[in-house]
Amino acid sequence: MAVGLIKPPEDVIYSAKYNVGELNFDHALSRAIIGALAKGAMTVGDLAKQPGLARASETRLQSGVHTLIAAGQVAPLQRRSLAPRRQPKKENSTCPCR
Repeated sequence: MAVGLIKPPEDVIYSAKYNVGELNFDHALSRAIIGALAKGAMTVGDLAKQPGLARASETRLQSGVHTLIAAGQVAPLQRRSLAPRRQPKKENSTCPCR
């Protein structure tokens, strides 16, 4: 599954207020994730290969992505298939159900 930005990168907010307090995630990892996602949706594996993120552990990178999802700054997306699209079926004009 891929994640992607739901707003322009310049509109991303690096803190979120909740009933129990404020979550601040304004740090290099979050900014590097947003910078990478500005190029398009990616899986965590794809993100791990990006400059500025390659040194982050898988656990830390996943945690950063989850934080950004929870804060409403990025969202999980269904990745486009690389397989050719199927042609839509032609409608049966003799269907008695019309």
